[in-house]
Amino acid sequence: MSEKKIEKEPTGSFVSEKDIPEEMKEEATKQQVSIETVLLGAISKQLQAIGADVKRIADALEASNELYKNRLGIVAQETAKAVGQAVKEEIKSTPASPTKIETPTEPEKKEISKEPQKVEPPIEPTSSSSYVEVAKALFDPYLKTLLSFDQQATDVVIKPTKYLGTENFAKIASIVRDAGGEYVSAGKDSCFKIPNEKLKVEAKGEGNTTVQEIMELFKEFQDILNIVEEGEWIIVKPRQYLGAENFAKIASLTRQANGEYVSAGKESHFRFKKKA
Repeated sequence: MSEKKIEKEPTGSFVSEKDIPEEMKEEATKQQVSIETVLLGAISKQLQAIGADVKRIADALEASNELYKNRLGIVAQETAKAVGQAVKEEIKSTPASPTKIETPTEPEKKEISKEPQKVEPPIEPTSSSSYVEVAKALFDPYLKTLLSFDQQATDVVIKPTKYLGTENFAKIASIVRDAGGEYVSAGKDSCFKIPNEKLKVEAKGEGNTTVQEIMELFKEFQDILNIVEEGEWIIVKPRQYLGAENFAKIASLTRQANGEYVSAGKESHFRFKKKA
């Protein structure tokens, strides 16, 4: 009776022998090592290949990140340059009259004329309001914080107290133009100017106005103005902030009706002499 040979799988193996490729079995026999050793060698090579791929990916990410940082810096520089150029173009595009800039010069030596020269007296503010206060009323509270106002002989000079930016510069330039003023470009001494004559709002002649006439005059603004009688005057007070455009329109109508603007802080108002 012949003995039946029983095949056993190697003890301690972590894979089934039937799952091992023939070429690995041949390699194990050739090198006289266990099949596990051949498998571990194959796995080690795959892990090394994966490690090399991971390193290439990490290097590529680092290079990409560095490129992004450099590009971000270039974009920031280009943006700052573009903004600076836009501000310069805005200033250049604003109507300016350099020839009107009054700069101190050394007096020329001339022969003194025997005849006295005629000097035009400067326009004086009215007793009821100053030109500076009228000019300030053209601007909203925020814009006023960006500006300084100085009363000169013939003009109110308005200078920025800090960097305005393109948008604020355009708003201020528009308000000054609408009020009959101009922008004077002179480097660090650049400023806006509004002639006193353009800001003059004063009463003229005898009282010849009634409340009904004033209400009709300002019917467009009846929702934002309060009209009352006080003694010999008809008082027109704003109920809210008027804004540059509304203030300019109301001031113009006030001049046409021989009224005047009274600057008194929160109690500022327009007034007209009543008909006797």
